[in-house]
Amino acid sequence: MKPRQLCIAWLLLLGSWGCGPRKDPTANPDLLLVLLPGLRADAPASPAAEAALLGAFGDRPLRSATSAYSQSIATYLSTASILTGLYPSAIPLCGFADHRSSSISDQPWCSGLPEGRSTLPESLSVYGYRTALLHTGLLEQGQLEDRFARARALGAGAGGTPWPELREQALDFWTESDDPRLLVLLLGDFMASVPRLGTDGSRPDARATQARYLQTAQGLAPQLVDLVDRLEAGTTRPLLAAITAPHGLDLGEPRHPNEPQAALMSRAVYSDGTAQVPLLLLGSAVQQSSTIQQPVELIDLLPTLLARTGATLPASAPGQDLLAAEFQEDPAAVAYGELGDMLALRKGDWLLRFRTKVHHGSSLSSDLTDFLLQPPQAELDGYYLLFDSRSSSRPQLSLHMDHWDQVLELRQELIEVRTGPGAPHARALEPERLLELRMTAADGYW
Repeated sequence: MKPRQLCIAWLLLLGSWGCGPRKDPTANPDLLLVLLPGLRADAPASPAAEAALLGAFGDRPLRSATSAYSQSIATYLSTASILTGLYPSAIPLCGFADHRSSSISDQPWCSGLPEGRSTLPESLSVYGYRTALLHTGLLEQGQLEDRFARARALGAGAGGTPWPELREQALDFWTESDDPRLLVLLLGDFMASVPRLGTDGSRPDARATQARYLQTAQGLAPQLVDLVDRLEAGTTRPLLAAITAPHGLDLGEPRHPNEPQAALMSRAVYSDGTAQVPLLLLGSAVQQSSTIQQPVELIDLLPTLLARTGATLPASAPGQDLLAAEFQEDPAAVAYGELGDMLALRKGDWLLRFRTKVHHGSSLSSDLTDFLLQPPQAELDGYYLLFDSRSSSRPQLSLHMDHWDQVLELRQELIEVRTGPGAPHARALEPERLLELRMTAADGYW
């Protein structure tokens, strides 16, 4: 081991004993982004996995959001949205239509992140940051790996995190030099911990599965705390750690009659259970605890992280800096999401979801916008569903017939996002590409 690495390793050891190096507040911070697919926000007044994760960090300063929403409930699309700071259709990006093929050339034109589309690691590399991605096999055929200087799949894609290997890889990357670092972790513990439908169509017991899900969070939390502490101790730079999830999971709650009977623990429909996720910002770069009550979006992470480094924010990125000194709660704030034939918008206490019920559709298609712009009809039950996010149960009952004026108000907000920053990219409107989207026999929503 080189002398510098020996020195940093000694600092890491000291840090594990609670004695870390003095921080230089003028230095560009090190950045850690932890993505935990399947980790959903706790239902109101029902502490569970989110509370277990939050509680593990004790009373250290952190900034959290109580109503953070992912922009897609597909791991690949949501992760790419976070790293670009854009809505999936605006990238433009769709998922794999045929998961049996390992070749990107066999997938639709929109399955790969466009070469000209900059990402968080690429933006930071211009400012001298070293970048690395460690994941447990949840990326669509490794499509995001080449945006990082270093990438590695851990545990042969088993889903659960092999912590000894992760710590070794993370600390090896951390100790290579004193240049500022961006480390992104995409860990599949929650997705690997829950059972699926049996081969005979039997459904796993919901209560037992929820208990297993909570146990996963309780086991994961101290590992994350330990890793954050080790990384914090390994440098004189401040550390900003962001912990969130690309999406949550349906944990088997009763479903409204108009909801499809999807597999237990699935993420087949956009709802509070699958789209509302924890969002924690902590580390020595966060000096004071605070809570954001308004709806926020995961695309806010890109401007939040870039702002700490002095990097220039892409002009097309619609997100906001959640750590800005001038940040104030906005009662008109909204959060938008999409997947397949679904568009959704959260504002205040309400979540509106619009569906076209087009089998195996793609939200990248402009057809979805055309359906949205058609005059709404209250009697078309299921196309518009309104949910009360204050409910302690998930998913909540449909209230759209009793609150039709609220549906119309949120629909207008939804139109403004879908025809504005969330609009399908111009490439998706080219005749040949649009025809391919319409003709692709997709294996599920994409």
